[in-house]
Amino acid sequence: MGRSVIFSAATSGPVLGITGLVLCLSILYILYNRSSLAFVPWLTLPQGIRLNRHTKPEEIPSNRDANPEEIPGSSSDGIPETRDHRTHVLANKDLTKNNNKTISARDYFIEGHVKPGGKYAVYSCSTTQGDVMNYAFPLPLTALAWKRIGFGSIITLVGDSKKWKTTPVLSHVYSNLRKLNCVLVFLNISEQNEIMLSQTSRLFVANLLNVSQNEPYLLTTDADMWPLRGDIYRLPQGKDILSLNSGCCGSFKHTNNRTYQMLPMGYVGMYQSTWKAAITRHGLSPRSVADIVEYLLKEFGEVVLQPVSKGMNLGWFLDQRLVSVMVFDWMQNGTDRKAKVHFGVSSIGGGRIDRAWWNPHMTEDKMDSHILTHGYRNKTWGKLTPLLKELHAEEDYKFCEKYADRFRKLL
Repeated sequence: MGRSVIFSAATSGPVLGITGLVLCLSILYILYNRSSLAFVPWLTLPQGIRLNRHTKPEEIPSNRDANPEEIPGSSSDGIPETRDHRTHVLANKDLTKNNNKTISARDYFIEGHVKPGGKYAVYSCSTTQGDVMNYAFPLPLTALAWKRIGFGSIITLVGDSKKWKTTPVLSHVYSNLRKLNCVLVFLNISEQNEIMLSQTSRLFVANLLNVSQNEPYLLTTDADMWPLRGDIYRLPQGKDILSLNSGCCGSFKHTNNRTYQMLPMGYVGMYQSTWKAAITRHGLSPRSVADIVEYLLKEFGEVVLQPVSKGMNLGWFLDQRLVSVMVFDWMQNGTDRKAKVHFGVSSIGGGRIDRAWWNPHMTEDKMDSHILTHGYRNKTWGKLTPLLKELHAEEDYKFCEKYADRFRKLL
């Protein structure tokens, strides 16, 4: 009886039969996906951006939720060993089209070992966008300069991470960074947003590191800045935040209509826990590339999605504006916090060996050096070597010469 009814409906009403078939298949699809971890609804972000999460935020695998002994490639204190180790998984997260622009935020991973209680300079480099060679070339030399005064280096490398191991010249940079025991944070994002994330990612490093005890001291800087003195970069006793050169850059009005003094990225230093507290805003504490983009959208709006151009524009100063807002809001959101921030000496002018008036022989009483651009070029390298000889012992200087010579041959 049942069979004849179904047959009659299918033959006398083809449309009804097809509709019924589609309905059955839809029900089966829904039932299947309700039992599958692959089914998660769209998450709507500001300005019409949608993040396709294949797992709910609380279900994203993270080493922070595991015991150290359960983390592959981890020591007993929860710190990754010096080898490839994925510390956070973002499976196929896509920030989809907005104004015909696409940001792809897939994952990040870290190579290297963060020493408990260590001091680290934090700087960055893009992979394909902007003047890459100008910033990629000095990375090992900058790491060596920080090592000279007792700091390790944490470097965010933004873009297609594979290029740092497959492109000959970038692979050369990468291998020398590993020789110097640098901690490398690879952040994958679309090319048009490399520079934006390269500049701002330094502020989120504290959230990306997996350190379970004896938090490190993290100091932001630039890839083309070499420290000359060691004492001024350390956090003074009784202080929670260090800001150097704080009087350099005027003020700005933020999107919240408040006016802030602009602090430079070179240099702001805090222990990891203070960075985490200062970066937590809008109910967000970013722990992934996608989280960082969402956070920046809420802070600055759609300018975050636009390609960054060098010069006097909001996109170029996102990092400095954000660190300024972070520091001054942190000061206001607690008791006696103004006294916990040390606004230190300035290297601008007489305190710096600057590319604009290059004199590599006058290192006495200087704080840092803003090195010459395109240092790998023979003529420019000849101007850099006197400073390298002033800073380093013979063995380290030979390392610099060998590195630069090979870099030029691979270009």
